[in-house]
Amino acid sequence: AMASITRSFSASVSNAPAAFATLSMPLKSGSRLSFGVSQAADLGTTNHPRTPFHNGEQSVAMRLDDRDGDVRFGFELGAMIEEYGLLGTMTAGGLKMTDRASTAWTTLTAEADLAAHWTLRASLTGAATGATTPGNSLIAAIGPVYATSFSLGLAREELFGHGDALSFAVGQPLRAEHASLTLASATGLDPSTGDLVTGRTNASLQDRKSTRLNSSHIPLS
Repeated sequence: AMASITRSFSASVSNAPAAFATLSMPLKSGSRLSFGVSQAADLGTTNHPRTPFHNGEQSVAMRLDDRDGDVRFGFELGAMIEEYGLLGTMTAGGLKMTDRASTAWTTLTAEADLAAHWTLRASLTGAATGATTPGNSLIAAIGPVYATSFSLGLAREELFGHGDALSFAVGQPLRAEHASLTLASATGLDPSTGDLVTGRTNASLQDRKSTRLNSSHIPLS
């Protein structure tokens, strides 16, 4: 099965305390409607490289699966709220990215039986994220972030024996197609006053192009 971008339809594999629940019901022959919810939190109380960050995540998703002959389709809608994280990325201190981020996504999947034991599989995901930035960070603004992912694969069942499977797939992990970022940084010193001159720089997380904007003065003493 093709996994969701969140934990809504699968158990957590991280070290963070987490919980999830799913409900699935048949609609008609070959069709099924599923719901999933999940919650996870890193408390920042261990020596693990991941968990010193204090962050949380809640998500909910709905999935519809249908079948037409030898072709199976899936359509998923979901939403996720992250505290102190952005699409799983966590930062702290002067480069803290967000206090809170909200993501909505949709995923389309398809599986087609090509011949006995051969299956073609494909998936496409689109996601949009908005975030609120903290006031004490050098990151003045971030987002909106638009991201996509896809995969295409071929699977062969019972290749060597009953119950086994071998698959080959190519794909793109979740990738930012558009992600704007505004940084507050020092640009120099005012020669007349000795004050630190700061400015805002617009950057793009996907192509790293940037343009410097308006400046301000900060007294050094």
